[in-house]
Amino acid sequence: MAKSKNQQNKPIKILFLAANPQDTGQLRLDEEIREIKQALLQAEFRDKFTIEQEWAVRVSDLQGHLLRHKPDIVHFSGHGSRASEIILEDDLGGSHKVSEQALSQLFAVLKDNIRCVVLNACYSAQQAQAIAQHIDCVAGMSKAIGDEAAISFAMAFYQALGFGRDVKTAFDLGCLQINLENLKEQDTPKLLALKTNPQEIVFVNEEEEILMANPNSSSQSGGVNFSGSGSIHIGGNVAGRDMVVNVTGVSGDQLNQLFAPLMSALRAAPPEKQNEAMQKAEELKKEVAKGKEANDRVMAKIVDGLAALVPGAVGTVVGMFATPILGGLAGEATKYVLDKIQGK
Repeated sequence: MAKSKNQQNKPIKILFLAANPQDTGQLRLDEEIREIKQALLQAEFRDKFTIEQEWAVRVSDLQGHLLRHKPDIVHFSGHGSRASEIILEDDLGGSHKVSEQALSQLFAVLKDNIRCVVLNACYSAQQAQAIAQHIDCVAGMSKAIGDEAAISFAMAFYQALGFGRDVKTAFDLGCLQINLENLKEQDTPKLLALKTNPQEIVFVNEEEEILMANPNSSSQSGGVNFSGSGSIHIGGNVAGRDMVVNVTGVSGDQLNQLFAPLMSALRAAPPEKQNEAMQKAEELKKEVAKGKEANDRVMAKIVDGLAALVPGAVGTVVGMFATPILGGLAGEATKYVLDKIQGK
């Protein structure tokens, strides 16, 4: 059976809902969202995901958040009770418990685009079971779970989705991360899928990212042709078809393919240099996205900075500019820097 994918070719929207009422123990919810964002930022398909955040969620807010954001994935982070209730806030900031039945009915009515729900809260597995009657995949916690384990699970889960893995694999890697960190809580998360095989739920993958063929392109086997039609025709891609790049901007899909090797190389950089290197890579990506309007001197400066920060990534950077797209954008300044970092 073919794996279910994002049929609308739009970014996958994650709605992060957080609640930590004043009369409950303090949770590290800010660290959890930071780890999720960082994991997706470093993932291969990071441009295919967006995160919307809603904090101090009150019971009166819940329906509105779902109606307004229309998410593909709903992630709740907060407290759960031993009676299998998630705990939101009331209008005064105190606790308001939401029953399993009420939450199940909510998702029955407002399921819309939602394919996955993650209840990263203690004692939420029973809630997950009820929601799974209406939503394809739901993760919940079978008992109390510590902050560190909850954060580790979430980070690894979304990292896997960001690299194009299916929900079951992402869930398994989330549990494995807990185990790798010796937190002894790897059996606490539970995945419920009553309607669909979770191995068939893939939000984005390489197959979906293959560029569409250009039916009007020339029969050249390689090279770049700036045509009067407003596109750059690039022959000889891996599928044996021409790729098309808008003169006024390279698509996000193409950028993902081009920059994936560089992002992998930068993840091996020393921790003290990794963030700065990642920022420079993002700057380069933004410049390349301008297509023909890219500033050659800006690209040259960024490439020079990347080489200085992470010498081990020089080969990857040079290889990127050997591709038709980046090679077609590189001017004299960028070519000079590329020669310099290669010792020519």
